[in-house]
Amino acid sequence: YQDPELSLETIASSNHYSSSYLRRIFKDCRGFSPTDYLMNYRIEKAKEFLKTTQEPAVKICEMIGISNPKYFYSIFKKTVGCTTSDYRKNAAPAGKDSL
Repeated sequence: YQDPELSLETIASSNHYSSSYLRRIFKDCRGFSPTDYLMNYRIEKAKEFLKTTQEPAVKICEMIGISNPKYFYSIFKKTVGCTTSDYRKNAAPAGKDSL
């Protein structure tokens, strides 16, 4: 997930499948596309990093395999409903209860 060049075509060809076949069987099994799965996974990892590290969001963007920070900020806000900085401010540290 950390490779910005990761694509369905790359995964399919490395496993000797066509991308359309892999997309179809993935969607049939999971209920969503491999691209949606990858993006959701990356956003979940970003949320985890925002909660557990002090890395700047632009660095987290790179860590999760998204090379365009503007795109990352946009998709994060669309998916999570707030900016990365608001998420970090409002997220309780992992493993700690807020008082």
